[in-house]
Amino acid sequence: MASLPRILTVDPNGDAARFVRAALDLAERPVILVDVPTATDAWEELSNSEYHLLVTALALDNGINGVDLALRTRQRMPETGLIVIGEEDEVSQLDEESLQGAPFLLFKRPLDPQQFVRVLQAAVDGNDIYTAFPAPTAQVTSDQDYGPAPQLDMKAAQQLIDSLLTDVGAKSILLVARTGEVLLERGALGFLNRDLLASSLSPNVRLIINMAPVVGGDQVSTLQFFDGDIVDVFVLSVGFHHYMCLTFDGNAGNRYFGAVNRFGRRTAEDLITLIGKQAFILQTAPTEDKPRRRKKSTMEMKAVAAPKPLPETGPLAKADAWADPAPPPEPEPDIIQLEPIANFDESIFDGMQLDTSLADELFDPEKLAELANESRRGRGPISYDEARELGLIP
Repeated sequence: MASLPRILTVDPNGDAARFVRAALDLAERPVILVDVPTATDAWEELSNSEYHLLVTALALDNGINGVDLALRTRQRMPETGLIVIGEEDEVSQLDEESLQGAPFLLFKRPLDPQQFVRVLQAAVDGNDIYTAFPAPTAQVTSDQDYGPAPQLDMKAAQQLIDSLLTDVGAKSILLVARTGEVLLERGALGFLNRDLLASSLSPNVRLIINMAPVVGGDQVSTLQFFDGDIVDVFVLSVGFHHYMCLTFDGNAGNRYFGAVNRFGRRTAEDLITLIGKQAFILQTAPTEDKPRRRKKSTMEMKAVAAPKPLPETGPLAKADAWADPAPPPEPEPDIIQLEPIANFDESIFDGMQLDTSLADELFDPEKLAELANESRRGRGPISYDEARELGLIP
């Protein structure tokens, strides 16, 4: 059975050991980790045992900094990987010319977790840590400017991707924008070079757009599978501007094709819903209008008829005449007239119990006066028409 890789951390505050331990937990790599506080202790450990990697703080003790310790270790143990971690102000005080071609990697705090995990994983696996520490990849540019990628609610997107991570059992899931920016990474960090993955997906931008009229419709989707020995990658399009990448171990990814096709497509549709209609809209740059050619003039002249004289007009109307016309009056409602009853038989009231005193009040002048005064209280005397309606006059 092969022995576990050995990593030595040197930091008076113990931060280097905490960084390494947390990164290795994410990468799921078992190692033998030894932590010492001083450069003297570190030199004693290096004299007694071989280590795959040395991670040291820049600020140490007794006038020795992390750079000095890394250079001495390289002279004695050229196969040991070297990492120096320092604060921003500490790193700025170093001589940049002396760092050119330095045999160690220099990290500034706060650390990029994905980059730090990738380097540690390379050291544990026996690979070159300097190859795993690439310069920041520039954002992908296309020969066609489609404008900025639409905004996305990252909190809601993270909930969807975390749910998908559980459903399919992926090693990690990345959400990548068309511009090459990794917007979100969930799961095992440093499982693969995410910057290289983002730049490799740039041809898909042109591919999916060009395939839309071929397959029909303006909302096409793609599902790609890359089968590798170390890593298997599924790539699902999220509209025209985003991609979702699911990674698996190289010997197991093809078994998850059905789960990715089912749950992955559903998550991609949910992400498209978050983006809205902008997910399939391309903002192409407007083209400049070409200047119109002026028609060449000729020496040929044609006769032109003289214009007819304008007809004489009267004096200008006043300003009031140009005002908006008043709306037409509303038509009066038609008066319903009933036909008179011929041969009226008053005997129909003989069997009815009527209060004749009420009928008498209809013709009592005093009662009619009280009724008129009550109805006109506070409004002055009644008019002729109102008197007729009240029955005061025939």
